[in-house]
Amino acid sequence: EWTPATYRQPPHVHSSLEIGLCLTGKGYFYFGNKQYAAKPGDLFLVNNEERHIAQSAPDDPSRYLFINFDPALLLAEEPGLLLPFSYRSTHFCNHIMGGSPLATQLTPWVLAIAEELREKSPGYLVMAKSALIQLCGRLLRHYTGLLTDDERHHMVHSVRQAQSLAALVEHRYNEPVSL
Repeated sequence: EWTPATYRQPPHVHSSLEIGLCLTGKGYFYFGNKQYAAKPGDLFLVNNEERHIAQSAPDDPSRYLFINFDPALLLAEEPGLLLPFSYRSTHFCNHIMGGSPLATQLTPWVLAIAEELREKSPGYLVMAKSALIQLCGRLLRHYTGLLTDDERHHMVHSVRQAQSLAALVEHRYNEPVSL
């Protein structure tokens, strides 16, 4: 959980993928030149290349629950689950409005992941991963319906190439590296 500053801080990037849920308060979420107002129940998707930062409203600071995860976690299960995070930043709406049908589907899974990681009951890692797969499966179904056939084909091809590269590295990681 995180409460952003009430002034705009410099944006950042990280190697993980990120799903943020606004729990309380108000503020803004910035993705490059895009700006979204944030309120409780809103969800935000962040890929691993996108510069972003959240800012709280001074009179009602926002508080977020963020799920950060390594893309390899999904690549090992089903590469297609990464498609919702393979967007071009300028053409993508990172914001899922609270109360929308999609937010209503996703929020319980975000909360389930957080609860598993907080409680650490026996089997919690597999339970959290299972909830993440459910969440990303629902994102995949939603965003796949918004793509043209060409966009979908290009994205699936890109994910398959990444999977092939990952398999090659996994298979040959102990061999000497040369130019």
